[in-house]
Amino acid sequence: MWVIGAIASRIILPYTVSEWNHGISTVMMWPIRLAIGIFHFYSSLNILDTVYQIPMSFAGHALPSLFRSPFAASSVSEFWRRWNIVIQGMLHSTVYRPCASWGESMRFPGVLLTFLASGVLHIYPIWLSGLGVTQCVLMGAFFLAQGLCVCLENSKGIPVNDARIFAALTSPLFIEPFLRAFQL
Repeated sequence: MWVIGAIASRIILPYTVSEWNHGISTVMMWPIRLAIGIFHFYSSLNILDTVYQIPMSFAGHALPSLFRSPFAASSVSEFWRRWNIVIQGMLHSTVYRPCASWGESMRFPGVLLTFLASGVLHIYPIWLSGLGVTQCVLMGAFFLAQGLCVCLENSKGIPVNDARIFAALTSPLFIEPFLRAFQL
């Protein structure tokens, strides 16, 4: 069912939204764009997870899921431990672990550098799409906010009790550049 919704949203919604955009103020258009962006993003995650699993299942191999119910997380740190397990493992072993191996004082710079590296991986396609510095700064601000929140949780022991609220507050920084890149 979500496949039909995802396909329809990529064919029908861009045209209707562009028509609506001419008659609706920017303030009223923002919640519509955000809802469409969130729908596209999460339907793409489901498709990505499925596409990732199919070839290996034909070969008789079971791969771990890319995501471990990230929206069931009770904190931002837990959210990121459940998010994109493959890339998280790669960034952990190539960025965080080498920094943390220099001593306890390098743990938090290691977290920030890990989020910076993830940010660069996300900013690069935005830059290539020709959107310019503003959209890249928005995307970078999203990853900086996430990294700072994880550091705050780990250093002060102050969990952001509902990761969904934090995600909702910071998600426009992440979603808007992709909406512009896909011209939605």
